Order: sequence, then C-alpha cells, then structure tokens
Amino acid sequence: SALGCWLVVVLLVGSVDWGSGAQYETSLVHWNMQSTSRVRETGQEISRTSFNVKDWYKVQGPATAMAGLLQNGLYPNVFYDENLKSVPTQQFDVPWWFRSEFVIPNGTHHTTESIVRLTLKGINYKANVFLNGQKIGDKSDIIGTFRYFDFDVTSITHFNQSNALALEIYRPINTWTNDNTTDLAITFVDWNPFPPDNNMGVWRSVQLSVLPGPISVRYPQVSTTFTYSGPSNSSSFGTPQVAHLSILAEVENYSKKTITANFHVQIPGTEVSIHQ
Repeated sequence: SALGCWLVVVLLVGSVDWGSGAQYETSLVHWNMQSTSRVRETGQEISRTSFNVKDWYKVQGPATAMAGLLQNGLYPNVFYDENLKSVPTQQFDVPWWFRSEFVIPNGTHHTTESIVRLTLKGINYKANVFLNGQKIGDKSDIIGTFRYFDFDVTSITHFNQSNALALEIYRPINTWTNDNTTDLAITFVDWNPFPPDNNMGVWRSVQLSVLPGPISVRYPQVSTTFTYSGPSNSSSFGTPQVAHLSILAEVENYSKKTITANFHVQIPGTEVSIHQ
C-alpha cells in the first residue's frame, strides 16, 4: 500500500460493529499446481488466461504441495506406519507453481475510484507473484510464512472476464544449520515429523477485494480497561463503573496523494466522529 498508519480512539462503553468496507470480496479456492521441473514457460506466460493447465494437478486450496498431491491420489496410506518416509523429498527442492483463475462478477459495483486489492495471507515460504502476464511481487520481498502481503492490482485486473494469478513458491529451509540460513517457518519435532515438502505452498488464503475508494480500514482491535469503585487499598478491584475501549485500526491509503478523511465509529444511541 502507498501509506499505512495506525489510528487510536478512546471511547466509553458500547459495542462496535465493523464492516469490511469491500464491495466484493472472495477467497481463491480453485487452483492448479505443478513442479517447475515440468514447466518451461515463464511466469508471465503462465499467468495469462490462455495458458493450458491440462497436465497440472487440480487442487482445492489453501493447500501445500504435498496436500495437493494427496488430493490427486498420490502416496496412498501416507499416514500409516512410516509410509511418510517413502515420499521423495527431492521433488520439493525446486519451486512449485500454484495457479488460479478468477472472475469479478458482472454485478459488482465499481467506479473510477474503486480499488482492486489482492491479499496473500500466508505463502510458505517465499514466492514470485504474477497476475495477467505481469510480475507484481518478487521472492526477495514476498517472504515469510505468516506475513500478509497486499497488492493494488486495479490497473491490471479485468472486470467481467477471467484473470489469472500464478505463484512460483519456494519451500523453507528447515534443516538446522550453523550459518544462520535456517528459515523462520514452521517447526516440527521427532514425534510430529516434517512433511516432505516442508509445508511449501499456499499455506493460508489468498483474497481478492474490490474497495469503493482508495481508503480502507482493517484489522480493528478493541482493548478494554475499567474504572472501579471502592477504596484504592482494597485487595479486590471493586465494582466496575465505567469501561474504556481503546480501538486500534489500520488505515490504508492506496492513492498517490495525501487524503484527509473522517473516521466514524458507531455506538448504539450516539455517534463518535474522529477526524484524522
């Protein structure tokens, strides 16, 4: 995003109802995947809607590479005895492609002010990202198992027709090393063994959102403290008299200019308007 800031609001007791603010929002669940060892085309080619995936594995996601293979009937009874050890790990030493096509429905309201946002909520472990023939993210930046990554894809996304997203995903290095090259990913122990692919893949959801304008408010958090009655030296807290809510939210500006906006919080029976 062009700008991210945190906004703190202190309020008296009340309930808060947060909306997503998106005019359209969906998670991508239909994927095709294949090893890069079997694909010669570039990310720009793979992320075009004309690309043929007939020899790829069909996968319901989010899913790791190993989960996708299991969905396609490979390695039966892998959870029995020590069968997991029979899965070749070398096949995951190279990146794997995860590809999905999506259509923003015809009924989705949008204007010249609308923003189309692509959010990766968990790629394990790093990835090159391509959309509609263009590279929008590099593995030197898109790295980290539990990190969120947002992309403003307004200019390259098509309404009412197919769009193609391709992720070239690299597995984490989970082998203990002495040269600080071990990745901070997902750790396993001897009684809960490492999966053969080290959980590489689309670990968590990939989300597409159409926003009504360049400003979004997300990830609200509410922290509550109380004012109590009773003597200050009492061993008990006493009776709560007033609840103070501290509301923390992430405000993002996807435009290339400074925007002044009003932040509204609705409490039953009243309204608090914050100018930020």
